[in-house]
Amino acid sequence: MFFHNIISPIYHSSQLSKLHANSYLDKDIEQGLKYHYIITAIFYGDESENSNEVTLPIFESNVTLVPHLLNNQIKEYEVTKDESENFLNWLNIRMSEVGVPYYEFVKKQNTAPYTTIKEYIVYDKIVWFEVREY
Repeated sequence: MFFHNIISPIYHSSQLSKLHANSYLDKDIEQGLKYHYIITAIFYGDESENSNEVTLPIFESNVTLVPHLLNNQIKEYEVTKDESENFLNWLNIRMSEVGVPYYEFVKKQNTAPYTTIKEYIVYDKIVWFEVREY
């Protein structure tokens, strides 16, 4: 049995659903929500203890920015389309030598044990970059 719990920043309540199945594919996910899953087994009518809870945040990410730096370092940032446009706007402004000399990326994935990880890319260290949309 699968327990599926959705915590929404928009709605102040959570929704819990029980699913009786041997497998589960969650096709109805929404951006900006955090999904919690717990699994139990039913064997001859007896239900097991709950599994460990798995939490999956869903990020709105459909662009990978890949800046190549002067020191031959290659970075990759999963960002939204809006954030990629903000990055391109910042680059265009910096070409006129206006604005801050760096761009801040806030990492949203694989940040444990930290609450926030920020990386700053300095304008004059960027050799070239790719924008991968998917």
